Amino acid sequence: MIDFVSATNTSGETLVMPLATPETSGFAVAKVEGIGPVDASVTTSTFVGRDGAVNTGTRVGVRTIILTLVYRPDWSKGETIESLRHKTYRHFPMKDLVKFRVKTDERDVMIEGIVEANVIDIFSSQEMSKITIHCPNPYFRQSFGMDLGNAISFSAVTPNFSFPFENTPVDQQVIEFSIEDLRTETPVEYKGDVESGAKFTINILKRCEKVTITHLGMDIGSYVPPENVVYLDLDSSYINRVNYQLPKPFLAGDQITVNTELGNRSIEFLRGDKSYNGMPLSSIYGSWPLMYPGVNRLGFKVTGGDMYSVRWSVVVDPRYMGV
Repeated sequence: MIDFVSATNTSGETLVMPLATPETSGFAVAKVEGIGPVDASVTTSTFVGRDGAVNTGTRVGVRTIILTLVYRPDWSKGETIESLRHKTYRHFPMKDLVKFRVKTDERDVMIEGIVEANVIDIFSSQEMSKITIHCPNPYFRQSFGMDLGNAISFSAVTPNFSFPFENTPVDQQVIEFSIEDLRTETPVEYKGDVESGAKFTINILKRCEKVTITHLGMDIGSYVPPENVVYLDLDSSYINRVNYQLPKPFLAGDQITVNTELGNRSIEFLRGDKSYNGMPLSSIYGSWPLMYPGVNRLGFKVTGGDMYSVRWSVVVDPRYMGV
């Protein structure tokens, strides 16, 4: 069940429209179209002299959301039919970007789109607006964005014990507070409906030459042929392409942030208090690891150092076909 829908314009103003209590917003949400899965286009090529065809490509098109709002003015607050009509102009400005949010019992998702039309039926006995939002990216995402608090750590040091008292005597190792773990592969569950990128944060703890992020497939414990492994190399031998004054290799304190989301792919290299475009660090032979619905096998390896040279984590921003 849908709790509410909302729209946020480019000025940051948000109009929240609860379905159960339209008097709070002045709008009764009569209908919302286009919030389910978008149809896929399937392209085929027919055989000559044979029955059937062969698939040559599939793609999902753009999403079109049509929102029908019936005016419900609160006369005690001085609202009128006309003032509510003008309110739609403010919150759904033509040809501008809006963030459309849908909150249901189980999902809280949003999508960005461009207002394509705001059709007003002025001479009807029940005046309303029919608003069309054109969404080039057809997939919904979490309304609160990437949840950094749920970052999955792949640290080679696994915490084992913590308690608010001393390790006494201090010259002896009485309590084992952590376990060093050569964990270079970890399963990550992705709960979205369609593939999505991820944000990898790599903190360099000791001098090393190259760090490789790998996606090893979906079946936990199964063998993956090397040719099927997706990997992205971050090579310090290219560090002079980032800035010719930077010394090689990667040094303790460096941080690399990799975003593999389609359309927003980026690599940020941080050394000291300065941030650089880190795209030159990536090898032209690598690829961008993506996350797929289910349990993904992610791993890393270090060249010119050991596994304790880095500490890294990943955050995933799920994509959904519909609400």
